[in-house]
Amino acid sequence: MIGRSDAQTLAGLCRKLGTLPEPEMHARGLARFLRETDAATAVGALELLSVTAQRPERATVQHAFVRLLCLMRPQMPALPGGPLPPIDATDVLPPDLACHLADVAVVEGARHIAYVLGVAFSGAPETAAKVILPGQLEDIPLGERKARARRPDPDRFKPLLVDPTPSVVDLLMDNARLTEDDVLRTTTLRPTHPFALVAVASKWRWLGRPRVLASLLLNPRTPTWLVGAMAPLATEAMLADTLRCAHFGPELREVLLHVQRGRRIGAVPRPLRVVERADAARDEKG
Repeated sequence: MIGRSDAQTLAGLCRKLGTLPEPEMHARGLARFLRETDAATAVGALELLSVTAQRPERATVQHAFVRLLCLMRPQMPALPGGPLPPIDATDVLPPDLACHLADVAVVEGARHIAYVLGVAFSGAPETAAKVILPGQLEDIPLGERKARARRPDPDRFKPLLVDPTPSVVDLLMDNARLTEDDVLRTTTLRPTHPFALVAVASKWRWLGRPRVLASLLLNPRTPTWLVGAMAPLATEAMLADTLRCAHFGPELREVLLHVQRGRRIGAVPRPLRVVERADAARDEKG
């Protein structure tokens, strides 16, 4: 079970990441912490984080957790439009360690972490989505679209905001001339490819923007493990809007309610009984 020592472990992790000079280094620092820390201790700290990530010093760690998962490319199928670039294995977790942490989370009653890691690394692979280009981009080769994504001229890169190709989106999100409104055109695109949205969420520059976060949570093509991982960063209003989405299954909805309830009581909640789950669902509808 989650104990008092988890708060101390989490506080130490916050301090460690706070000493790193660049936010981009936080995911690597978190991966090192998870590799070097006892699994039960690490899971307890992450579960406590899931209901206290609204605190500024802890939001940094939750951002790092989301980015770490995105960089690990869980369940990424072979993409005909080009995969996301590979990541140095020393910067992320071995998949077997992620699966082990998911198993430990189940034993420890860490519901949020059990769901996120379980779906991402232990669950059945989600159906591979096809990259469907809009008509205006069909005749432009992938290599040319990637080149345009890097260019500073808005007339060259803005047509790519409706390109659902994950490798193009990954490059586009690093373009220094990109604005938040530009990013929202990509994150609100329907239909799109799930890993195009993963590419956006993996960028520290954009995940911290409330409008971008909200659009990622509400897009039906966002992978469920990513919705679960981002939920602790959401405001109360964002969580309420996400819970109203009809395309989410009951398991994810219960995890979102778990985060919401834990945030309100300031601690990791005990599992809801059947009657309490019904009451919580009725409160949301009301």
